[in-house]
Amino acid sequence: ATSGVLQANGVDPVLNYSNLGATFLVDLLSGGEDRLIVYGNSTSETITVTPTTVTASAQPINYANAEALTVNGQEGSDTFNVTPSAATEMFIDGGDPTGLAGDRINVTAGGNNATFYPGPESDEGAFLIGGNLPLSYDHIEAASVTGNNTVGQTVTVYGTNADNDIKVVGLAARDFTVSVDGSPAVQYFNFPNLLVDGLAGDDDIDVDVFSLALDSLTVRGNNPSAEGDTLTVEGVLQGADNARWTPAGVDGGSLVVGAQTMTVQTMERLIYEGMDESESLTVNGAGRFVHTPGANRDAGLVQLDNWLAINYLNLGLGGTVTANGTGGADMLVALGTNGSDRIDVDFTAANAIDVDLTSSLGVHVDLLSTGVESYEIRGLEGDDDINVQARVDASGSFAVFGGGPSAGSDTLNLTGAAGTAEAVVIRSDAGQADDQDVLGLGATIDVTGIELITLTGQVADLDTLDVQLGDGDNVARVARGSDVGGANA
Repeated sequence: ATSGVLQANGVDPVLNYSNLGATFLVDLLSGGEDRLIVYGNSTSETITVTPTTVTASAQPINYANAEALTVNGQEGSDTFNVTPSAATEMFIDGGDPTGLAGDRINVTAGGNNATFYPGPESDEGAFLIGGNLPLSYDHIEAASVTGNNTVGQTVTVYGTNADNDIKVVGLAARDFTVSVDGSPAVQYFNFPNLLVDGLAGDDDIDVDVFSLALDSLTVRGNNPSAEGDTLTVEGVLQGADNARWTPAGVDGGSLVVGAQTMTVQTMERLIYEGMDESESLTVNGAGRFVHTPGANRDAGLVQLDNWLAINYLNLGLGGTVTANGTGGADMLVALGTNGSDRIDVDFTAANAIDVDLTSSLGVHVDLLSTGVESYEIRGLEGDDDINVQARVDASGSFAVFGGGPSAGSDTLNLTGAAGTAEAVVIRSDAGQADDQDVLGLGATIDVTGIELITLTGQVADLDTLDVQLGDGDNVARVARGSDVGGANA
């Protein structure tokens, strides 16, 4: 185990050695561009590499004045434990592995930052640890880097300038794995900060938060080519995510999922995956929120103004989506589908709404709001039934748009508040003769594209209805309803 061969530049003399213990020193002397190459054996072994020593096949080889060091494990499933050097550039070649385990490299970073660059092949790459010279590798099937939780200590992982698939998986509060394009999932231990940069290309970056609680996590799509960069985030396994998205521009913002806050930069698409765990998603900001239902009952999209929207998938049918206004003059636009929908609207508090959409798919997740002053309910295409329960507790405007009916008509059903005497006025809109205004149920309801309006009051509340036909020659037809003598007559 302590014998071997030493040869310089592939020429004679050849030095055979044995039983040297720990006193073996290879000094390449100063000057020149010298490289030391150390070979392991053909079996599986552990090779330790430091800035001064390589221990292979149980033989410590001390070295000095080497500008470059190559360690070749040859056959076998080898483990390389490496501490990078400020004076020697290192290259680790795992060789051809045998068995299922493959070759592994474990890098000690101490309190230094760690930067990863993927190579042209999936088993190639390089680490830059602090101010040390690069550590590159080839024929490696597994890797890890260990820090020591120094404040500000950061892992930076780069993609390439092509289209990349980058995956981040949380293992613990400050432990995680990152893989790039099918490369080994490099394990990072005891690092409080992570930056992922996709560089150029249309990148797909997935983050499985799980138990992550890093001091900072920044995901940067960088420069896309055509379709753009996509970030998909999964939350806490079997736990509440309490996902919160605060957009800060057309391509970025802050996303909180579980205990992890993510800074999103230069991204064209953002997806939150609820994993069917009845999660809540809140979108914060000042301006105009637009909610668009998705292809499934627990999927959809929320966009604030023209800033980066958040798509949600598999929220779980017990989940909720909330628009949280912070500007004092915010608006929520709740869209239906292009089919025939039922939309139920109720206010739970001042400037706080609950919108329940039922489409051909069934009942969608609840759409809620807090601190939003104005609203638009838009049925879009189809024969829609829009049901509004008074009191309409909005301090701003409230509008209902029927959209284009398919065969029948769009209906607005108004129900008065119990225990309140309401004087309801329905009149033609002063600016648009085909539109209506409804007063007396809270905020004025501006009605557009509705073919039928119904009002249900309470006899005990002594509600009144005043229908104002507007200017011009009009015909009003009054007929007895179906609830004559009933509670709502």
